[in-house]
Amino acid sequence: MTKKFLFAVSAVLICSNLSLRAQDLNFADVNTLTKWYNPSLQQEQQSSLSLNYRDVRYEGAVAYRSTAGMFNLPLTKKNTSNAGFWNLNIGFLLDQADQDILKTSQAQFGLSYALPINANQTFLAVGVQGSYVTSRLNLTNTSFPDQFDQYGPIANATTQDPMGGGDTRQWFSSHLGVSVFKQSDELGWSFGLSLRDVASPEINRESNTSFKLQPTYGLQSGFNFSRNQTKYSLTGIANWKAEAFQTLFAANMLQELGSRNLNNIGFGIAYRVRDAIIPSVSIGFQQTNLVLFYDVNISGINAAGFKRNAFEIALKHSFSKK
Repeated sequence: MTKKFLFAVSAVLICSNLSLRAQDLNFADVNTLTKWYNPSLQQEQQSSLSLNYRDVRYEGAVAYRSTAGMFNLPLTKKNTSNAGFWNLNIGFLLDQADQDILKTSQAQFGLSYALPINANQTFLAVGVQGSYVTSRLNLTNTSFPDQFDQYGPIANATTQDPMGGGDTRQWFSSHLGVSVFKQSDELGWSFGLSLRDVASPEINRESNTSFKLQPTYGLQSGFNFSRNQTKYSLTGIANWKAEAFQTLFAANMLQELGSRNLNNIGFGIAYRVRDAIIPSVSIGFQQTNLVLFYDVNISGINAAGFKRNAFEIALKHSFSKK
């Protein structure tokens, strides 16, 4: 098999999979991921802006970049009593691959409400989201054996070219989430269930149900506690779409510094199952927090002759003090 043929196969598999998952994030920043996958986990009662940038390069094949942003706006006044609260969030997501193979964009709007279920800051929450997605996948100059289709998220989709001809596709989609969580820096936890692409929107001009985007089922959980001036957290995310799945576990430590300008510094480690180990470092300046991630690839992509490198930047700014 020639290197040119390997390039064509890898580019098709990587980019067709990315296009069909474009409305689902694949960032390492679990704090952002949980709120994108499940809007009911928006626990904050303050305005904030989160920005993420991820750069992934498959050496000798293809590279793509993902950019996402989310703005959270509380609709109820913050208080210390055990009262319910509403949150509104607006987000965007952009994916772009080199060589003009892939370009996608998404606009998202979400609303959530958290209802107190006891006097200990424990809440039952529900959230809904709506999104509009635009995707263009151009594979007209590449080809690969039909047997590779069985590994794609939509069987035979690329060979029959309903999405790979360079035409732009648009669709609306809806997402739901429910969760239970306890708010506390000393000892907090959360558990959520989500369903994305509830109505299985069509993403091509055909009416055949095999060309509808299948729902993504998700599970999110978290646990956090504090000891002296150090905060610890454990987070897990699992997503299932058709026969594809993604699981990510993360552990983080945040040390409060007590300085007026430099608030904290943190370290973390994450494991994307059968894909990557992801170390991270964070630093907090007043009401702004910056996190850097780097993927250490452990997947089988190296065995296929292509090395993958990826890094990620996450920035969050809170507009009001806690």
